[in-house]
Amino acid sequence: IMAAYFARLNRRLESEVERRHRTEGALRDSEERYRRLAEQSQDVIWTLDLQTRRFTYVSPAIERVRGFTPAEVMAQPFEAALTPASAQQVAAMLESHLAQLRSGDMSAVSAILEVDQPHRDGRIMRAEIVASFMFDENQQPTAILGVSRDITARQLAETQLRNANERLQQQLDEIGALQVALQEQAIRDSLTGCFNRRYLDETLER
Repeated sequence: IMAAYFARLNRRLESEVERRHRTEGALRDSEERYRRLAEQSQDVIWTLDLQTRRFTYVSPAIERVRGFTPAEVMAQPFEAALTPASAQQVAAMLESHLAQLRSGDMSAVSAILEVDQPHRDGRIMRAEIVASFMFDENQQPTAILGVSRDITARQLAETQLRNANERLQQQLDEIGALQVALQEQAIRDSLTGCFNRRYLDETLER
């Protein structure tokens, strides 16, 4: 009886060990898949601890986008990743969204905003940030998961397009004014300003 009991117990333990190994393997595969996704993404993926206001993870794309290594960014406060004006904007957004979450308004769980960030070479780049709050087991916000995309080129193209549209509108206005002037010149005498024979002929026909 004891031998049968221990044999059954041993089979259970072997089954549990095998199940745990399968779970650990699946977890490792999942972690490796998400790690590759983060490391190969062209956008910068990051996490920020709300208590310390420090980055706890920054994907390697940060070096291509801003010229800094992930370690350098994580060693600095999050304000260093923004221009002073954008840092104030983000701080105000954080306080506003945290107040909404504390009041039970879950619509503030995520946000999209555009900020200016300094590049290592001194340039200022424009970034679009999509951020979501992360919660602990007590449903309290503890961190932020964010994705940053460099939109400097897009903003430059939009500015150029807007300037081109403004120039085109100015040219259309000038053409309209010239057309009015030409119409007046066609029916008035240039010296006296009186209506000429052409205007008289057109009027008599009507």
